[in-house]
Amino acid sequence: MAIFGWTNASQREVPNDTWPFWLYLLLVVCVIAVYITLDLSGDTLHNGDIDDQLRGLFLRLLLRSSGWYDLSLPTVRGPEIYISPWSRLIDAPYASIAFALQYFFGQERSIDIAFKMWPPILGAIYSILIVSVLKRLCPSKADLPVKTLLGLLIVMPYAFWEFSPGRIDHHNLQIVLLLLVIYGISRFDMVGGATVGVSVSVSTAVGLETLPISALIFIALSCTWVFNVRGSRTMLGSTGIACLVMPPILMLVLIPPAHYWTMSADAFSMPYIQALSAFGLVSVLVSIGLGERYNRMVRAIILLFLGAAVLTCILLQYPLMASGPFSMITGPSRLYWFDRIQQEMTSLQFFRTQDHIAIALLATMSLTLVLAAPSARRSISEGRPQLPIIYLLACALVILVFLSNRFLRISVGVVPLLMPLAIRELAARWRSLSEKDAKVSAVIGCFAALPLALLLLTPKSPDAPESYDAFDHLLWKSCEHHDLTAISLLGRSKVMTPPALGLHIILNGPGNVSVSSIPFHRSAPAISRFLRTFMTSDGSERSALLADFDYLALCRIPRGLPGEGQMPLLQSLLAGEEVEGLEPMVPARPTDLMLFRVNHSY
Repeated sequence: MAIFGWTNASQREVPNDTWPFWLYLLLVVCVIAVYITLDLSGDTLHNGDIDDQLRGLFLRLLLRSSGWYDLSLPTVRGPEIYISPWSRLIDAPYASIAFALQYFFGQERSIDIAFKMWPPILGAIYSILIVSVLKRLCPSKADLPVKTLLGLLIVMPYAFWEFSPGRIDHHNLQIVLLLLVIYGISRFDMVGGATVGVSVSVSTAVGLETLPISALIFIALSCTWVFNVRGSRTMLGSTGIACLVMPPILMLVLIPPAHYWTMSADAFSMPYIQALSAFGLVSVLVSIGLGERYNRMVRAIILLFLGAAVLTCILLQYPLMASGPFSMITGPSRLYWFDRIQQEMTSLQFFRTQDHIAIALLATMSLTLVLAAPSARRSISEGRPQLPIIYLLACALVILVFLSNRFLRISVGVVPLLMPLAIRELAARWRSLSEKDAKVSAVIGCFAALPLALLLLTPKSPDAPESYDAFDHLLWKSCEHHDLTAISLLGRSKVMTPPALGLHIILNGPGNVSVSSIPFHRSAPAISRFLRTFMTSDGSERSALLADFDYLALCRIPRGLPGEGQMPLLQSLLAGEEVEGLEPMVPARPTDLMLFRVNHSY
């Protein structure tokens, strides 16, 4: 139990009125179980998305002996074979469970059991981490009564739903790793530093969404050494050792030998391995080699120089890193596909769609940070860096939500843990007010809360539907309610498809065809090619774009939509006109699936 409490007496004295760890853990587990039960009671998972479907396909391919290092998807050719950037680290527990059970239940049933079993197991680990972090931030029962614990758990549903059975994407593990980082920071000792280094390294290998947070963690720990904060040498040194050890291990486990020195800006590869290892080396050198010598200015200059040197060397070796992880998304695929994905938009999208729950969560997290600021500032003056660093990470997560709402679920899994501190500060301020001031503050608070209440309680207007144009319909219609009999009759062939239809075919089709695109960022060049095929009025250019494919498939969409005039081919096909080089295939029964044979003799 020592690891769950505030055991370092030199850092913080353990209060006498500590709350019971195991009872609070049981409460957290019960609340998460209730949320997951509510999630399973609907037709679809609250946080479920197409990532779960594609990962399920990759896992099935892995268990059918596709090979641990083989991340290719042969049924997607745009015309190059699709290579996934996803990490096998996520696949490992599912594959292990399925492999262990397949003797008793058969392969397909074992896979289904694994998909339902592992996310709740991760949820249990997440529960332990929640209580462990709270034990260090708020060890006193006065600071964390049961009602406060219930209050912060109530606002975390989006995080809890990441652990619902069937939610097999990587975000649940990222939340667990991020909380493990925060737990390591809260310890601020040798074990805590090792925990931070291992967690950041594994998180980078799992996915790159949390890279900004990882960079901020390293900067914050470096600053504690610069300012000679008590325990910073041990913390930075052990973090550095872990960052030296873990990346090579992860490289051996996840990357085939032939690709050790390759660069993938959107996946764990050599540039990130070098960055993590270089941070580890620099951290060990300055914390152990330099120790407590030199003043703050010299320390800062040394770290800035070494950091700049590392980044320069990496960029000189891999100049394409400067273009970012989504450099392949350009032209039509960015304009008509990526920029329209809601989770890639700023938090203003919550207000455009009147997403009341998301707005309330964002407001709650922002208010929590404002109220908890005095606690973080007081910890700085007391020479305790744990809370300030955790507070800084929470601020960064909320800022990321404002920039891209894809971070809402991750932020909700972390920021509410500061609510007990915010409530304590609010209560202290309230007690310090005179009766008159309290009444004035109450009136001001009511008026301030009124606009938010009106916004949250106002129902979405039924006469203001979402407006979608021809590009949206063409790219996102999947013919999901129509059978794929026509596709099954094609034999082995390559079909040019829009992304949503392509995903539907590879998940539910006969497996005898390959599609050109699916709705994932590495398929962006193929999505651009598909759009250019429809947007060009030059027959020879269209023939060149279709040259690598045997068929063209799309779902029938309504006519007369905005944007249809920008796609001459779409207008002609919807009107039933003859198009040179495309021969319509008449289906046996009525369907929205439109299929054309590509005649390469033209």
